[in-house]
Amino acid sequence: MPWLEWQGEVIPCFTDGFENISAILQAPDTTVARQDWYLDVSLMVPNPKPESDDAHPVARDINLRLSLPTQVSDWRELAGVSIHANPAWHAEVASSSPHGRLRETILELTDFDFRNEETAVVTEYKCDRYHLRLGPPNGFLFPLELDAWLEPAEGFDRLLSPDEALRQPTLPPNLRVMASPRFSGGSIDIEAGHPDPLEVARRRLRSVIGLKDFIKPKIEWFAQYERSRHQLDGPVPEADQRRCTVRFSTPDGGA
Repeated sequence: MPWLEWQGEVIPCFTDGFENISAILQAPDTTVARQDWYLDVSLMVPNPKPESDDAHPVARDINLRLSLPTQVSDWRELAGVSIHANPAWHAEVASSSPHGRLRETILELTDFDFRNEETAVVTEYKCDRYHLRLGPPNGFLFPLELDAWLEPAEGFDRLLSPDEALRQPTLPPNLRVMASPRFSGGSIDIEAGHPDPLEVARRRLRSVIGLKDFIKPKIEWFAQYERSRHQLDGPVPEADQRRCTVRFSTPDGGA
């Protein structure tokens, strides 16, 4: 059962399985970091007294998303992740994606409030100061502890005065979370020239992050993306002449 304290209030909640750690692995011909890890947690607050049968069963849905700038040789090494994020740390770990975009390490929270409204009231928050710890896994589940100093997203990019910059770290966190996200799967990019990308994906996941096997694979070929980006004419290349992405899930029974 997850535990949530948000803006000074301890809020009963559940996740219904929506707490995940996912991996994105780049092909070996890339010049950037091979691994991207993402944490996604959806904390749902039950509606204790629905006014009608049509009332939303969830009063609020509080979504957390964070990119973990971590490179591991085995997925179990995520258990050693301990981050004390501040502006200096973000500058130190800054890196680019394969498409030249800055990898975002800001914690984002989106609060969907369904109480007494026909449509959700959505409020977004961000922060660059948070403490995150992942404990030893139980199967694919990792115990998570997270403390964060969030502020409304619309004011996040403002310049802090010197006094504010010094005072902010001394304030208590306005978000505290304990949960058990599951390493649920992800995707791996495969360069062109492989007739059987699933076998390549299986072999690389074993060697790069120590994942013995996966389930529910799905191959997404790059042909349409490459044709639109480069305005290519002529026939679509054969499958083994195209890059692809293999999406995968971790086995249901545990590690």
